[in-house]
Amino acid sequence: MAGLGAVLYSLVEIIYRGHTHWTMTVTGGAAFLILYILNTRVEIGSLALRCLVGCIAVTLIELAVGCIVNRKLGWNVWDYSGMKYNFLGQICPAFSLAWYAMCFPAYWLSMFLQSRLS
Repeated sequence: MAGLGAVLYSLVEIIYRGHTHWTMTVTGGAAFLILYILNTRVEIGSLALRCLVGCIAVTLIELAVGCIVNRKLGWNVWDYSGMKYNFLGQICPAFSLAWYAMCFPAYWLSMFLQSRLS
């Protein structure tokens, strides 16, 4: 699961930004693994609520990785400081909304993979 998430997230980032960083590949893999577990093993409720929980999880992962990779190590993989309502330049509502939207296909992919693996 993590490998698939790593590849898919890297592709999304390359399409959107034109490049990616290995830390984002690892982060994307971890995020998809967590979304897969949330979608297949945790009873949350409606799809919209599942995507909201997923969005919060991905945003918190992004904050944790950003504080390590960008602020502590100074690698400057991303910087949202120019975005409205950002927090420490690592997360912002605009990207949280993007994570929410991406949680919908992640949910469907999780369900598809679970049906094939079980």
